[in-house]
Amino acid sequence: MFGKGKPLLKKSLHWHVVAGFVSLLLVPIIFIAVGCGGGGEGPKRQPRLSGTVTAPQGTPIAAAPSFWQRLSAWFISVAEAQALQGEAVPNATVKAYIWSLDLDLSKPVATTNTDGNGRYTLLLSSEASGKDIVVIVEKQVQGGTIRLSTIAPDVPPEGKTGVDIDAATTLAAEQIAKFAKDNQINDLSPTGIATIVNEVHKLLENVPMLNLVVGALGSPLPQNFGEGLQGLLQETVQNIVQNQEGNLKPATGNVANAKSIVQMLRDFGLTLKGIGDNEVLVIQKTIEEQQKVISDEIRVTEAFSKRMDFPLRVIDALEGNPPGAYEEVSYQNLVRVGDIDNKTWKVTSKFGDTQGMVLTITAPKPMDAFDISPEDGTYTLKVRKENDPSVQYDGEIRFSTNAQGIPIAINLNITIRDSDLSKPISFKGSVSGTVVPGSTQELPQYSKLSFSGTLSSQFGTAKVEKLEVTMTKIGEEQEPQVITLTNLQVATQTSKPSSLTINGKVELEPAPQSWLQQGWEGTMKPKSALISTTLQGSGITVKLSNAHISDFVLDEGDALPRKLEGQLVYTSPSLTFQGTANLFYEGLGATAPSEQVKLNFTLNGDWKPSVGSPLNVSVKLESTPQTLSMNVSLKYGEQKLEGALVGNWEYVGDEAEIKRATLNLTHSPSNFKVEVTFQEGQPITGTIKTPQGQKVADIGEAENLGLPDLGSALIVKYTDGTFETLESVLPRSRLSRK
Repeated sequence: MFGKGKPLLKKSLHWHVVAGFVSLLLVPIIFIAVGCGGGGEGPKRQPRLSGTVTAPQGTPIAAAPSFWQRLSAWFISVAEAQALQGEAVPNATVKAYIWSLDLDLSKPVATTNTDGNGRYTLLLSSEASGKDIVVIVEKQVQGGTIRLSTIAPDVPPEGKTGVDIDAATTLAAEQIAKFAKDNQINDLSPTGIATIVNEVHKLLENVPMLNLVVGALGSPLPQNFGEGLQGLLQETVQNIVQNQEGNLKPATGNVANAKSIVQMLRDFGLTLKGIGDNEVLVIQKTIEEQQKVISDEIRVTEAFSKRMDFPLRVIDALEGNPPGAYEEVSYQNLVRVGDIDNKTWKVTSKFGDTQGMVLTITAPKPMDAFDISPEDGTYTLKVRKENDPSVQYDGEIRFSTNAQGIPIAINLNITIRDSDLSKPISFKGSVSGTVVPGSTQELPQYSKLSFSGTLSSQFGTAKVEKLEVTMTKIGEEQEPQVITLTNLQVATQTSKPSSLTINGKVELEPAPQSWLQQGWEGTMKPKSALISTTLQGSGITVKLSNAHISDFVLDEGDALPRKLEGQLVYTSPSLTFQGTANLFYEGLGATAPSEQVKLNFTLNGDWKPSVGSPLNVSVKLESTPQTLSMNVSLKYGEQKLEGALVGNWEYVGDEAEIKRATLNLTHSPSNFKVEVTFQEGQPITGTIKTPQGQKVADIGEAENLGLPDLGSALIVKYTDGTFETLESVLPRSRLSRK
């Protein structure tokens, strides 16, 4: 449904078209996806597994506390002393094993530890490629040993990211291992594992607390992994596993191909969520690291700050005073003590921490009173300190004028040497202007202004190349029309260097009368902007290229662009991302509800994680007042799903409703076809078919596919009688206890 005055397209996504599949297709676009498989035999290389380990409320994650820690904990509640729901488990031992019916827990194929954020990365042996991998996490805590686990099926040669471990994966893995041993299932299906984990997640929604310390009172865990759960949860989880016996065994033939399509979507979501979780931590760590470095290393002594304050405050106090010798007897309180010449001012500090500092300013010509006037000539500034030759602050400002006496250039040079600086601070800058014909000294006007400058110090460097402002005459005033920055470079010189570069162009234009009537303040309005920038630091690089913003409209008092486009490259130790996006929101600012949905959007993005398969998302969306169409391509490793979603909507008053929509996708390399249809007032229906048109699975509401106990839950039911819910394709956030 669409509300009046709201962006209608956004609200239209509440339609229940192809609830499972459409949601999955949109997940990577908004980068908040959360759901493994694939595989087969690849080249013999060492795959990696990575993810995050979290413990539920009721499981202590810390080692036995000291006396003082116990004393402190006595004053807070037991609940607060335990782990919060979904709290990361740091500094735990993580071991990986290749699943077999005679699983030997004394022979892991890889071992590592979780970091301070509960994240882990396992480098598996080459023999693990294509196999089901059991991951077991243990940590000694107060009261015993906590144990968490998961089973990652069919690990591909490139490995997997997003293999998170929590309470649900633990209960599922423990009972699956027991069931598989009892039923001689030596090859586990990704579909069955994912469905069981999802059902256990739902079971735990109603469990307020769970202690995963082995042998603890009320703990569901057996003494050894794979011996089967115990206690109150044992029967329920056992039934969940037994009901998925068919799904736990690998499918064959056409059903295997059909299940691989759904599994690809699950893997896609899992990988993308794992990337997101990891990069959030990477970026957070980078920001904290840079903040600490800047705080610790980019600082000056208090004594230097006070010395720098001396010339600044004295220049302000000198204004209007005739040339001569002065003493500063208290803060900015100057007393004239003698003559020098008619263009020199000399001030000696006689109090506080700056006592003995001397400021000397020389003007380019005789003056009655101190004033920095923009006339031809050079002002010089010199700061020294009695009995301290290390203090040498020197500067000059030079003005250049044309034949009419109008300033056309200003050059400023400053060098600061001080015993508290390991390297001098040096600044050189210039401003130049093009005078408008007919300008006068009293009212100078410029058609163009330009600034360039450099700054260097022990802390870093900065360089501005040609910041230029082109002016235009609006009435009697000169207003900025084009602002161009050829290049800005800033770099820190610290133990963790960082740098920033920017170049771009901003265009302005006269605000139309319609804007002014709607309360726009200002003579000019934005027309377009083109910006490129690169930020580097602590192993991360973010590069935004050709970011173009244009076609501004006035919306509730704000100037908003209808057109956006650009390219983004992001690299870190764990990920490389390259993407382009183009958006034209024609409906922004529209008054008629039917016009507010007019939109054109394209996105193409490549994710290349250091762990796991590469991903690609390509989307092209077009929306008109009557139709919605979206071409989509998702690629995960060697698999691809591509096709189109088309739909129609109708308007009743100022609201819009989707009447019909159809999603058609083709899977590569199988060439299987997926079709899902939604029509208002009717249940969602769909199929998965072979290239020859033979149906392999139905998609729809469970109660319409012979499973009334599941109600209206959307499922995929295969011709071999097995099924899986589309909900299981969207794993939960690791921060949830569910």
